[in-house]
Amino acid sequence: MRSLNIYKMCLFGIMFLSFCTLHSQSYVNVFSKVTNEQQFPQVFAELDSTIEDFYNNKYSQLNLFSNLPQYLDELSEEELLKYAKLFVKLHYLPKEHEFKYWPLARKPFREQYKRMQDLRQQNKVVTEKRAINPMAFYAKMKTKIFEKLPWEWSFHLQNKYLLHVKITSTQKGTPGRSDNMPYYTCQVIKDLKGNFKGNENIDLTAGFVTSKVDLNSEYLVLVWGRGSSGEPDPATDIINYWLVDYYLVRGHSTNKEAFFPIVNNTIIDKNKQLRFDKGEIPIPEFEASVKDFIQNTAGVNTNEN
Repeated sequence: MRSLNIYKMCLFGIMFLSFCTLHSQSYVNVFSKVTNEQQFPQVFAELDSTIEDFYNNKYSQLNLFSNLPQYLDELSEEELLKYAKLFVKLHYLPKEHEFKYWPLARKPFREQYKRMQDLRQQNKVVTEKRAINPMAFYAKMKTKIFEKLPWEWSFHLQNKYLLHVKITSTQKGTPGRSDNMPYYTCQVIKDLKGNFKGNENIDLTAGFVTSKVDLNSEYLVLVWGRGSSGEPDPATDIINYWLVDYYLVRGHSTNKEAFFPIVNNTIIDKNKQLRFDKGEIPIPEFEASVKDFIQNTAGVNTNEN
């Protein structure tokens, strides 16, 4: 009985010390504006400023990562729109800029994590609270935009390119990978969103979509983005990304439909996934709707890109 009481007292002591250590930890703002040190397009300076505002004025009030969803729930539509417009603008810039920006933005957060791990391994007290890295914040913010803003935002943010294509070959399996996903080569007839800078002939990997695709037929294809790969830099443990030679089709925001047949310059949308309230949409009408959203709602000046 006596040994049991001693065990309980020791356990209580450990729990009490852990509690004190946890509550003695304080938030340290480790975010540093990337665009102060590196040259980036203006959109990234705007993104930098909104992230800096979050860490300077909002994050210290969250206390724990688990409180982030509540914080995002309390954002006004105006605040969500500010982020949504920035994210759409990023679609009009080469992906290479994001590959350069995010590792630099995350670097001080990775350094903080390593610093905290080193202290723990040395059995020293950790006085910092681990900060949410900006990519995690970015991802959670996008999810909240999909949930709370009108469907058009989800549609455009989850489909970077809207292309009129002709399918020229089909096969199973992505080259160089062990998957069994449908893989298509196609000719790009027209860019309907005005931001595609790729080749005339491209490859698509279309995992998880339900659309039936026929050889030599034309489609409106919703492209999530260009594929990428990467591996950690041994010196920094930061992943260096690069683009691969195919594009990803996912059917997000349209219930896994991503290929819409085009017949006589008209998009066939039997299930009305494109929200036009009709099953046949002339391409000029669809293109005008996209342009109106991008320029007048999202505020993107496509002439600058």
